[in-house]
Amino acid sequence: MNSEHISKSPDMTVRFGKEIAGFLGYGRIIALESQLGGGKTVLAKGIAAGLGVADTDEVTSPTFTLVNTYTGAKGDIYHIDLYRLRSSEDASAIGIEEIFSSGSSVIVEWAERARDLFPEQTVWITIEVLGPQERKITIDAYV
Repeated sequence: MNSEHISKSPDMTVRFGKEIAGFLGYGRIIALESQLGGGKTVLAKGIAAGLGVADTDEVTSPTFTLVNTYTGAKGDIYHIDLYRLRSSEDASAIGIEEIFSSGSSVIVEWAERARDLFPEQTVWITIEVLGPQERKITIDAYV
């Protein structure tokens, strides 16, 4: 499945994240790529909500903690941020491969920093900034 979606606001991005989660279901690895301030965490909030996280206020960028864990309707959801890491080796050192093999849902921001560690079935989502509120969201999914 490859698709493009235009979001004209953060609220639309959250709603689209919910739709993505509904389509993909639980247990998928979702890799997010975008520039700083591109909307990765906003989309992650929507995906988490779609996976049953009741309080999406707790869905924040794990830039400093590296990994946040939320409880969804069907199990744990790992939210990882690789922004502060320099290499795949750094990502491996935090246990990313074990998280990938856990069977849980995983959302990774700045995924391009460790592209070689992601399994083939990863859903890659690129967010392109078109304007102050407008984003083009491109999904490349192995379904």
